[in-house]
Amino acid sequence: MRNTDITLVFQGAFKPYVTREGDWYAQNIRTARRVLPGAKIILSTWEGTEIPASLAVDDVVFSNDPGGLAPLKLDDNKANNVNRQLVSTAAGLAAVTTSHAVKIRTDCSLQLAACGLPGLLWGAGKTGQGP
Repeated sequence: MRNTDITLVFQGAFKPYVTREGDWYAQNIRTARRVLPGAKIILSTWEGTEIPASLAVDDVVFSNDPGGLAPLKLDDNKANNVNRQLVSTAAGLAAVTTSHAVKIRTDCSLQLAACGLPGLLWGAGKTGQGP
């Protein structure tokens, strides 16, 4: 399989500004470009998100934010974001035109293509099936 057969779908919130921890949202995408040169990159995020023109993505998919659900734990006030993940993941994967795709959160980084990537790939036509 060639890198050009793969699309990386970065899913979730995207912050174009430099965070306290550094420029990590955009850095995660730049790192993916370095690790998988030639792979297509799609950012699937929320309507109203500011996307810098310099961001090296091939496509941006905007979805309406469905909002968070009630927390999963009784002693936790953080929203359950599973519905957000479902909406933006489905929208991003629907935009894939390559034979294989990898979904990754915007706050995660792909550091190495050779380690475990084949197990993460989903082939076209395998809807509802694991890798």
